[in-house]
Amino acid sequence: MFRFLYNLLWWIVTIILGIPLFIYAAIKGENIMHRLGIYGDITKSPIWIHASSVGESAESISLAMELKNRLDIPLLLTSTTVTGYRRLKSIEDENCYARLLAADNPLIIKTAISKIRPRIMITIEADFWLNKLYYAKRFGAKTIVASGKIARPTRNIFKKLYYKNIFANLDCIYARDEEQARNFLGWGARPEKVVVLGDLKIVPINAPPDTPEKPKRFPIIVAGSVRSGEEKIILDAFVEIRERFPDALLIAAPRHPNEVEKFEKALLRGGFDFAKRSQTEKIPTDKSVYLVDTIGELIKFYAICDAVIICGTFVDYGGHNPWEAISLGKPVIHGKFTRNNSTLFRIADDSGAALETSPEKLGKKLVELFSSPEKIETMSRIAKELCLRLGKTAEIYAEKIVEILSDNSSNVCL
Repeated sequence: MFRFLYNLLWWIVTIILGIPLFIYAAIKGENIMHRLGIYGDITKSPIWIHASSVGESAESISLAMELKNRLDIPLLLTSTTVTGYRRLKSIEDENCYARLLAADNPLIIKTAISKIRPRIMITIEADFWLNKLYYAKRFGAKTIVASGKIARPTRNIFKKLYYKNIFANLDCIYARDEEQARNFLGWGARPEKVVVLGDLKIVPINAPPDTPEKPKRFPIIVAGSVRSGEEKIILDAFVEIRERFPDALLIAAPRHPNEVEKFEKALLRGGFDFAKRSQTEKIPTDKSVYLVDTIGELIKFYAICDAVIICGTFVDYGGHNPWEAISLGKPVIHGKFTRNNSTLFRIADDSGAALETSPEKLGKKLVELFSSPEKIETMSRIAKELCLRLGKTAEIYAEKIVEILSDNSSNVCL
């Protein structure tokens, strides 16, 4: 009954809003053929790995690279967003295909899956589409979640029904940590289908080849994924830093486009001299703030900074993932709201690669850090060691997928 209502809603949306939505998608630069499930000449029976956006697509790539080393099987990588799709295209070749995810309209996604017939359908993290999983299962694919995460259980009836149907079409949920496993169980996943296997974001990361040259300034601080309500916290801390280090540079990267405008207004109110990434790709030498108003470039600036402020942690957004910064050997500073990546933050804090502080003490903590080159060097070294110690997750998942392919058992969680 729920899937009937879900499909009815899809048909209503398709009939009433289909043409305007496709026009809007075309204007945004999307591939309409992909959205219609027309994927071109793809070898049948690939391993299909699906991710939501840029961050999750990086996890797809890590897993795909490990699978390429072990299997001579075609791979189909899809993303819900254009930015994620563009990242996936970076590894596309004759045996690895990158596509935008087809619409979850029952006719569209059924047609696509019936032609492709994937061996395994892997969903990265939490981008669950009911018909995609339903038809993958009906056409013989093993369906799994890798690096699984899900929001804490609530009393939301719609979500409970939705997840009930999602879980019915999953063979196994490989959760990123114990907390996420408990969340899946809280939503009704069967215990025998939930296994903790690790976080795919925890893989070694290198600086992109087009990383900008590091300016000859100190300190350079990156505020990554700034959320609404954190603008004043970051800028107040930066004022404290500049009192001690007048040549300091803040590279601020708001999380969403609408938050760029809020941060820009905060800069204007505070009288800061700043430049925007969209207006100049060269990091200015005569400005105190560089506002990154583009998408998918944050890691480039992590690579050239002296410390990273992980945002979404000073106001309760659950905290964004600190792994890219840690993997590049950068000292990490964050607030108390870290539930989305609690295990990794805890490991980083306990090892000494990261520091938790309050909004009021953020500036003071950073001044203390930059006043001690030994402290920066120590945190950087610990971060790199942590990367080497934890960065085997993609290998673990790849080996598990090889096991699934070689085992005819219906229970892939064994």
